Amino acid sequence: MSELGTTCEPQSCKIEKVFISQAMRGLTVEEIRSQRAAAEEAIIKDYGEVEFLGTEPKETPFPPADNKTIAQARIEALSDSLKILAKADLLVLIKPQGKLPDGCFIETSVAKRYGIYVRTWRPEFKSGWEEFG
Repeated sequence: MSELGTTCEPQSCKIEKVFISQAMRGLTVEEIRSQRAAAEEAIIKDYGEVEFLGTEPKETPFPPADNKTIAQARIEALSDSLKILAKADLLVLIKPQGKLPDGCFIETSVAKRYGIYVRTWRPEFKSGWEEFG
């Protein structure tokens, strides 16, 4: 585990498991997969072979089909994500333009608070990576 709130420059730490936090609302499954593939390529370039933790993106029906409210469904999805995040050495945030979605904000906050390294990847940047810090 890292010191609270630190980042992991590729030459200074060993990364084996990576969790990708990504805004999905308003994107198609193809757009989600495309952004994720580009981020994964950048991660492998910087850190070598790693294990990517998480689930395959899929269309989520809203309102939920099982009589849950939208809020209940989102909280359950976030809970599942945090369980996966707990196993990661690095969280990579695929940051959208504009306001950070609540789920991504919470995942990033938890990672920083509990010593998981965090890096931000921006699809619109040439290198993809925001500065460390």
